[in-house]
Amino acid sequence: MSPGQLVVGMRFHPGRWASPLGVPGDLITDQQPALEEFWGRRARTLLARMEDARTAEECVSRLAESVASIPAVTPFQRALAWLRAQHGVAALDEVARQAGLSPRQLRRLCRQQTGLSPKLLARILRFRYALSRLGGERGDHAGLAADCGYFDQSHFIADFQHFSGRSPAAFYRNPTT
Repeated sequence: MSPGQLVVGMRFHPGRWASPLGVPGDLITDQQPALEEFWGRRARTLLARMEDARTAEECVSRLAESVASIPAVTPFQRALAWLRAQHGVAALDEVARQAGLSPRQLRRLCRQQTGLSPKLLARILRFRYALSRLGGERGDHAGLAADCGYFDQSHFIADFQHFSGRSPAAFYRNPTT
């Protein structure tokens, strides 16, 4: 980034962004498409309006205005919120029951709405929870792993390395790299 450059973004809960943005999750997962690739003229209009903004607050306001209103929460989204509250530690059959869906319907909707399989989403949610607790659990990775729903410490370390690229100990020593 150049000095003085402003970056503005939005953060959505899992499964809550596909409808307001009008883009199926499975089409942009693991990609960094330019906004114009899926919004076209709408993106060009937004970018022009943001360039004219005088403050960061104006940019945020214009971005928020450009997103379609967020629809009412669906049973699927309530089930994802429940999974998030469980920190990803739940049987996927139970998540499907929470949504009133079959496991197959849950997998299809999850891929469409989040771009992820329900199992991968659950792993990510569990990892995020473990990461948030890592600072207070220095050296006690076995206890942390158990508290976060991992089968054992090696399972926790394997997931940690998969998602962060390093071990929990290396992350604890230098969390900013």
